[in-house]
Amino acid sequence: ADPGRNHRDFFGDGDRDGLFIDMIRRLGKPTIHFHGDNHDYYEEEGEYGVDNYMRISLDGESVAPPIRVTIDVSKPNPVTVSRRQS
Repeated sequence: ADPGRNHRDFFGDGDRDGLFIDMIRRLGKPTIHFHGDNHDYYEEEGEYGVDNYMRISLDGESVAPPIRVTIDVSKPNPVTVSRRQS
């Protein structure tokens, strides 16, 4: 789910960056934001117009297989996410 009204200070409102997005933009380093609570799994890159931001929504209710995150700074896109399916 996308952030709601009560998250505007954190993510922004479409016209301005929120505190979190502003920090990620200024940092300029790859940033991964994991969240989940009754969600479906998905990965989004470059949201909010920030190229170094990746959002990963984890499956909820402890029904999902574990994920493995590998970071290899020698690659242009240093983050690889894989899900172990049972």
